[in-house]
Amino acid sequence: MLLARTPRLAAPVFLLVALLVLAVTPTPAPYAWAQGPSFAKELEKRFPLPPPKPPWPPRHGGVLVYGRSPVPNLDPFVGRAYWMHLQVWNPLVEQEINWYYPEIQFQPRLRPVLAERWEVAPDGRAATFYLRKGVRYANVPPVKGRELVAEDVKFSFERHMEKGTYQHKVTDIASVEVLDPYTVKFNLKRPLPAFPALLADGLPVPVFPPEAYKAEGGLNANFVGTGPFVLKYNRPGESYLFERNPNYWEKDKDGRQLPYVDGIKGVILPDYATEVAAFRTKQVDFLPADRLDQVQGILKTTPDVYVYRIPSFGWGNISMHLKLEKAPFNDVRVRRAMSMAIDRAHMVESLYGGDGDWWPPIPWPYLGKMSWPRNYSMLGPWYEYNSKRARELLKEAGYPQGFKTTLTYNRGERRYPYEEGALMFATFLKDIGITVDVRGLEAGAFLEQRMSGKWDGILLFTTPSGPPNWDVWVYYAHHSKSAVALNPDPVRDPNLDALLDAARNAKSQEEFERANAKVVAHLADQVYRVTAVVQMHYMIHHPYVKNLSCAPYSWIMGYGEYNLKNVWLSADAPRATDRPR
Repeated sequence: MLLARTPRLAAPVFLLVALLVLAVTPTPAPYAWAQGPSFAKELEKRFPLPPPKPPWPPRHGGVLVYGRSPVPNLDPFVGRAYWMHLQVWNPLVEQEINWYYPEIQFQPRLRPVLAERWEVAPDGRAATFYLRKGVRYANVPPVKGRELVAEDVKFSFERHMEKGTYQHKVTDIASVEVLDPYTVKFNLKRPLPAFPALLADGLPVPVFPPEAYKAEGGLNANFVGTGPFVLKYNRPGESYLFERNPNYWEKDKDGRQLPYVDGIKGVILPDYATEVAAFRTKQVDFLPADRLDQVQGILKTTPDVYVYRIPSFGWGNISMHLKLEKAPFNDVRVRRAMSMAIDRAHMVESLYGGDGDWWPPIPWPYLGKMSWPRNYSMLGPWYEYNSKRARELLKEAGYPQGFKTTLTYNRGERRYPYEEGALMFATFLKDIGITVDVRGLEAGAFLEQRMSGKWDGILLFTTPSGPPNWDVWVYYAHHSKSAVALNPDPVRDPNLDALLDAARNAKSQEEFERANAKVVAHLADQVYRVTAVVQMHYMIHHPYVKNLSCAPYSWIMGYGEYNLKNVWLSADAPRATDRPR
């Protein structure tokens, strides 16, 4: 993925000086690479959330160009080129991410696609989807424009259930039934009232034609679907090109046929610096950024661009995982003290230049309180920065002089400021009497230690994460029966298990929300992990690109790119003849 090409962060002398300051004061100065809060305030004022609505009406024509990693295989059962799948294959339902609907920045909303409607059984154990009639595949072999039917949905999902890129999203399906040519029923292994939403985050589950799967070369050689684009060519290591599907079925609210652009071109670029250079010269139309200094560097030389600031779903959060089975971390008063010792507001300023977010026990979308700016007080008393109260808690727990421990972080991961975060944690904890020996391991050694469970003290890494669904980020991350990959501490709390099971087996959305609120309250009170902060992500594009929205609260490069069918280019966009060939 593109994000893997982000360059290694520098470690200049002024950073070392700043760390020396950290050793003697609980409120350290911002790291220079983070750019400082004044720039963040300027950025937030210029590019507020939610983004402004694009102009209307849209315009047809033009080719959208962006940088991308090589795509050697398009088959989802072999590779992970989901950003290409989303252009050729449609899902049953997807997340609405058009900027024409500002409310979706804070409240997820489903958009019907191949299914024009659906209904979930009262007990939550089945979901029935009613397909649109007249939806046809692109008029190319081996399907040659035939109509999509329910058997195609059944075949596709049964393959996804076996393996591949989308398997994690369909593990709760017991069986798939075809009720008639346009109706398909999913029987579920457990109550799952939110099943349609599970299929429709930033990576919706696609439907493909069985004959393409069975043909020689499989889906890689027969990459065809009902989607807005048709693959013209894929040249691994060079570029790929999609052309507008002239027979695409979907229209906008005023009846204009989608997609708006004539084509989408992905240009394979060797590194992020090359991609930035290509963006500045308008050889590519958009690119992502992980850090505020990257954004500032682009704005200095290309000031008229637009920056979409995306609150992270959770990837890249800075959190302390504690060896809960051993003292002193088996005492809730110690864990609460450690949490209260952390000045999260200052960490946001120092690590992210002021443009970041506090990280709750679970992702913000599952708290039911999505808004910007945040109401951090709702996280409860243990998220308050109060070193005096933290020292009192340690004394109550029997550690009036504090204690010594180790904190280990992944030195090989430089996309996120783990090293800087580790040193800040050490400084804050020292202020309440906890002496921390900070140790950095290379990626392989860190992963081995984490996965083996043979570690002591504190591990700093992103809270166990994966695809954006509740099971991964909440249930498996905290349930005592979970594997060490998702519950490495491990958290073993029978009361929490019961709360998690109640939420997971809820028979309605309302019942789930009530049960999940109890899970959140319990986690915030017990502080099994000292969750701290998480960065923003950024998507930057030239002003002639309109409605280039990504999946809010579910963002990784490629997620939400099904919305490229709704992107359009103004008349001043570069012509295709001026682009890389």
